[in-house]
Order: sequence, then C-alpha cells, then structure tokens
Amino acid sequence: MLVTIDEPTCFDAATVGAKASGLARARAAGLPVPDTVVVPCAVSRSAIAAGQALAVTRGVHAGRLEVMDAPDPLPVDALPALHALGGSLAVRSSAPTEDDPLLAGAFGSLVGVSPAEVPVAVRSVWASAIRDSAGSAPSMGVVIQPALEPTYAGSAELLADGDVEVVWTDGPAAPLMDGWEPGRRVRVRTTDTSPSDVNDEEGAVVVAVAALTRSVGARLGDEFVEWAWSHGSLWLVQCGPRPSEAASSWSELREPEDASPPASDGRVLRGVLRAAEAPGPCGERWLLPWHVASTAPLPEAGGSHGDVDVPTLWARLRELSDELTRRVWQVPRGSEGVVAATVASALRRGDWPEHVLSSPTPPDERKVRELVGVAASLRRALAVEGRGLTPAELWCRAVDGSAPAGARSRENAARSWEPQLFETVRSVGVTWRGGGVAPGQGCGPAVWAHDAALTEGRDLPPRAVLVADHPLPRFSPLLMNASALVTHGGSAAAHLVSVARSLGVPVVTGCDVRAFVRPDAGQLLAVDGDLGVVHVLDPAEAAS
Repeated sequence: MLVTIDEPTCFDAATVGAKASGLARARAAGLPVPDTVVVPCAVSRSAIAAGQALAVTRGVHAGRLEVMDAPDPLPVDALPALHALGGSLAVRSSAPTEDDPLLAGAFGSLVGVSPAEVPVAVRSVWASAIRDSAGSAPSMGVVIQPALEPTYAGSAELLADGDVEVVWTDGPAAPLMDGWEPGRRVRVRTTDTSPSDVNDEEGAVVVAVAALTRSVGARLGDEFVEWAWSHGSLWLVQCGPRPSEAASSWSELREPEDASPPASDGRVLRGVLRAAEAPGPCGERWLLPWHVASTAPLPEAGGSHGDVDVPTLWARLRELSDELTRRVWQVPRGSEGVVAATVASALRRGDWPEHVLSSPTPPDERKVRELVGVAASLRRALAVEGRGLTPAELWCRAVDGSAPAGARSRENAARSWEPQLFETVRSVGVTWRGGGVAPGQGCGPAVWAHDAALTEGRDLPPRAVLVADHPLPRFSPLLMNASALVTHGGSAAAHLVSVARSLGVPVVTGCDVRAFVRPDAGQLLAVDGDLGVVHVLDPAEAAS
C-alpha cells in the first residue's frame, strides 16, 4: 500500500502512474529527485469506481464526497515513513494517463500537508479523478514528497535545436501552472553562461535548469520538466514528453488560391460576414444568395404559423428564398441554385460575383420578415428533446433540411468559412498585440470563458474564441470546440496552454482583453498564435 520510489515496481506507469514512474526513472538515472513514497494505483480503484458510479446518477460533488468517505488508504505503520520525509509534505496525483497533455492540470495536488493529514489528502487527490460524465474514472497513484520551499520554480522545454525554453516565477510554481502568474520566460542556448535580461542569480538558476533539462533528454528521452530551486539546490519535480502540438485549427482547409478579401470592397466584407452568420449547406442555399445584398441584419422573427406541418414550412421557406434571390439578382426562375453556388464560390475566393451576375438590388423587407418567421416556426417544429433549434442548428442542415443538427455538423459548417472570416477580420479589424504561446490561427465570436464555464459550455457558439483574464484549468472542456483562446494573464507554462496546444487551439496571452472585448457585443476575433496578435471587428458596424 506504500512503496518507495527506488523500488522496481515504480518503473511501471500502470502500477504507480505516469508521474511516479517518470520520477523513478529519473532518480535511477542519477537526476535530482527528492525522496518519495507512492500509494499505488490499485489502492484507489474501488473508492474511485464507487465515486464515479454515484457521480453519474447524483452529480460530481456527490461522487467526490463518496471517495472522501473511503477507508484509510494507508497501512497502520505508514506514519514513520511519512515523518522521515519531513513535517510538511506535498501530496500529488499520478494517474497512468497523466502524461496526456489533454489532462494537464486535471487532477489534484496539495502542499503543506502534515504526516497525520496524509490519508485525507490522498483521498482528496483520488476525488479529483471523478467526473460528471458516464464511463470509468482513472485509477490514481499518489506521490508523497517533502514540500519544497522554492525560491524559484517553473517548467522547461528542450527544443529541437538544443535550446531550452525556461519559464519560471518566484516561489512555488502552482500560480504559474494554474494560469494566475505570467512568470518570466527566457531561451537558453547551448553556449549561454548568463542569459541576457535576467540578473546574475536568476541567470545562474536558468542555466542550471537548462543543463538539467538537457540531461533529462539525454538520459531519459524526455523533453519537458518541471523544477524547483530550493535552498540553493535544483530539484526535478516532474518530467515527461514535450506537450504535443496538433495542427493549426483550419490550415488543412485552406487552398493555395485562397485570397484575402480586399479590405476596400465592402461588398465582399459584408458577404463573408453574412456567410459566417449562417454557415452550412442550408444557409448557403436558402439565406446567403439574397441576404448578401442586404445592408441590415436579419429582423427579429414575428408572427406564428400555428400547426403548419414541417414539409409545408420547408416548401414555403424555399419558395420565399428563391423569390428573393430572383429579384435581388434579376435572374430567371430555375437559376436560383446556380446563383447560390456562384455567390458562395466568389466569396470564398475573396471576390464579388459581378463578372457573372448583375449588380444586386436590396431584398424586399416584407418578404425577408416573412421568411424569418417561417424559419422560426421551422426551428420550433423541429424541436429536439423538447428544445427548439437555434438558427445555427437550422442553417447547418442539408439543403433539403433532412440532416440532423448535431454539434459536429455546426462546428464543421463554421470551419468551412473560418479562413475567409479570419482574413476579413484581419484586414479591417483593430489590432491588439500580446504574446503567442500556442501556434496557429483561429477566428470566431468572442465569448467570455468565465460565463461559458458557469453553464458548462452549453450553447457555446461553434468555433468561438474564448476570452479570459487568466488561463485557468477549469476552462479545459471549453477548448474542445473553440477556435482560439485569448487571455490577459498566464504564460506558456500554464496547464491550459498545454491542453490548447495538444488540441491545435492557438493562444495569445498578455492582451488587455477588458479593453477591447465587450460583454455580449457580438464581436469577432481573429487570433494569430504565431505572431501573438488579435484582430477585433464589430460585425454590426462593418456590415452596415
């Protein structure tokens, strides 16, 4: 029930978890790992299974409380071994899957625990494995070490060219890893003996950290470490593979001939914004071809069509759309589908379709209001689980309306216009500069992560740009369908940034988000994580 890190069993991640096995390998290789004992994963299995089963039916908090009521996880003779580590201990998670960057910061750790408090702390770490979704929670090993009192602490990454990027803060690393502190960042080359922009004391520390990181790479093949400098000594706190980096969110969708919409052509700008408002096959066929000529947003839905059946509503929506398209572009009956395809194709090229179509006239407002009312009735009639569809769920359906409006179809529809939307916002938006800490480009409506987290991400627009004061670990679930993340605080060392990099979500930190993102303003953000810039556009102002 309690093993020391020097025992052979600690080399097996399935037995003690990824964190403990990594430290065991490092200590065996002669690297500076503190004395450590481990509670193996098997000890947690029954308690976590019972807690997860309860979480599915009664919620995550009930499941975690169930774990906290589990029997004492340590043997009766464990106290002397704990006292031998010191009077103040660190109790940290070590799940078998913990080297997965998607789980960065997902599990609990406690610092400043007395030997007598360790059983409660161990159960608390186990409880952090409980989630509110169906399925099994991971078994959890627990690492117990002396609580270091670091002067400096942080992370370091061995780069492909042999340089080491070191991120650190004064005191413990938790505020840095949890996204509260921006810390300091320096790149240490193989020839550096005293990096610039740091004082002599910090320079000596980061050079030592770089040397330790290279040693970890040479001896273990790992490229990422967490470290602490305590009482004049450097300690290895954790090591593992470099956080994975997925491809940019939509780079694979871009064609070589993709062009930036000319900023001087307001028609193209407005057209791309209209397309991005209602992406998807249904929107491109029945809304975009005439709405692209409108200088006003869609009106609010009015009226009701009572008990009219769905086929009749679809037929009326198509009839109204074709009539609007014919009058806007002065084309004969039967050519509406060709017009729709021509408009969408031209806008994707950053062009205006006047070379094949005449100049459009504004749509008939009375017909527009009627079509919007029919669409609203359709959304109510196509209710899913008692809830009417949102506009995005309607417009991303197939042209005949037959396809289900699932979350994946909405995300794919939004992705299809994201390159053009990015270039539009980049061309005419207001630019703010920060620091790029996760590469790639993304574009979408700005959503405050704090508000979305309160509702667990429900009704989060597809491909939204998350905005937050700090990159906190609790925002991780929101990244799954986000196009980018922009924060004021935080750094590359934050656990949430590791999650973002593994998902291909670009991140820019160090932006004064409160200065340019207004709540519920419908702003669009184009985020470039390579350059560390954010472009901001108010679509209502741009499309008028």
